[in-house]
Amino acid sequence: MRLRHLVWLLLSACAPKPAPPAEPAEDDTPILPAPDAAMYAHGPSTPKDPMVALAANGLAWDESLSGAAGAIAVSGDPPTMPAVRWAAIRAGYPYPVLTAVSGTADRDVAPQGMLDNLASLLRPGDDLGLARARVGSSDAWVALIGRAHSRLVPFPREVSVGDAVMLAPASDSREPFQWTLVSPHGELRSGALPADVVLDQMGEWWLEVDAPGGAVVVSVPLYAGMTTPPQAVVLEGATVAGPTEATAAMLDSVNRVRQAFDLPGLSVDSTLTTLADWPLEQVVGGTWEREDGEKRLLAAGFVGGPVAQLVCSEASVPDCVDGWLRKPRDRARMLDPGFRVCGLAIQVRTDGITAVLNLASD
Repeated sequence: MRLRHLVWLLLSACAPKPAPPAEPAEDDTPILPAPDAAMYAHGPSTPKDPMVALAANGLAWDESLSGAAGAIAVSGDPPTMPAVRWAAIRAGYPYPVLTAVSGTADRDVAPQGMLDNLASLLRPGDDLGLARARVGSSDAWVALIGRAHSRLVPFPREVSVGDAVMLAPASDSREPFQWTLVSPHGELRSGALPADVVLDQMGEWWLEVDAPGGAVVVSVPLYAGMTTPPQAVVLEGATVAGPTEATAAMLDSVNRVRQAFDLPGLSVDSTLTTLADWPLEQVVGGTWEREDGEKRLLAAGFVGGPVAQLVCSEASVPDCVDGWLRKPRDRARMLDPGFRVCGLAIQVRTDGITAVLNLASD
């Protein structure tokens, strides 16, 4: 599933339509939901901020997702999807976030334009995260839309090393849900739900739960013996002007991830770089297959250890690296200590990039 749909709205300071609940008092200070939570959980509730309650009246406001919206609003920056996803993780919302809508309005004025736009974006069953924050003389508003294919019972984000995390679907299913874990050392584990998964290594784990049929239910980090970092490993990157800049930015991001997990950085191999050109054409043309791509690396002589080929097509370099980290098998490849060299081929478009990353041991 491609988790990218970003909208930037400049809201006019128009008066709200008369609607319950009653209009708040003038110059009402925003009431923000908590930006941090210890548990991953679905949190349907009613906003405590009367202006937000006015705007969200009749919509499925979720407290966890709104905590993430509030964190983005406080920053005063337009939301990017990596930042939105991390804010959702810290706020305890474990389900996919598909849309971010943001804008400004005069303080204590309900943004009717945003409300009208949200009604058209929300589907039945979607969760709405909506919050406002005082930024200067205006109110910054952020709305996030989450879509849960299925739901799990609440589970903790942080545990002690050796503790078990109980995972179970919130409703009965005839077919078992499947879970996959990537350890801090890049090891893959999997099984069926319900299950108690033991986090026996210190550090950041990654959990994905798939519903029958393969739809991703949750894709989130778990922490054993440590607290949740204030920000994701993948930081925001500047806009790249062409393939050379994009390649340098990608290599820097990948090595930053590996170094965060105490792994050696990758050096560039010219043969692996050349071998990335053809699969890049295949990805653009929609004919790429991982197995064939990795067989080609072996046939080229990279037989002394593991090989891997990762591909992405996203809005930016950070989106690509973030996407690899959120997919268990791609994440395991990125954190494989056996990889030492890499090769990259990147196409830069007006709306994003397409990239191929080859990995080998030597």
